[in-house]
Amino acid sequence: MGLSVTKQIFGWRQIKEYSLDSISDLRISALPERFSNPFYRLLKHDGVIGLDYGAKTYRFGLDIDEAEAKMIIAALKPFLPNLNNS
Repeated sequence: MGLSVTKQIFGWRQIKEYSLDSISDLRISALPERFSNPFYRLLKHDGVIGLDYGAKTYRFGLDIDEAEAKMIIAALKPFLPNLNNS
């Protein structure tokens, strides 16, 4: 079992699978101000929710706001064994 994140833009679609045992952090992860350019965000497919997977950080949730991100994170945390459920 894993966490699947689907990114879709203009008919292009990418699905990324993450093993639940390898996710070490799930959080709101706002991009620095210099990366707030909409074209950069569109090309890089970053988002408001970040997770650490191995030695890398991945972001998703491009078109959600912080309140929605908090709800998504709260719903996912019980299923992620390596997280501190605080």
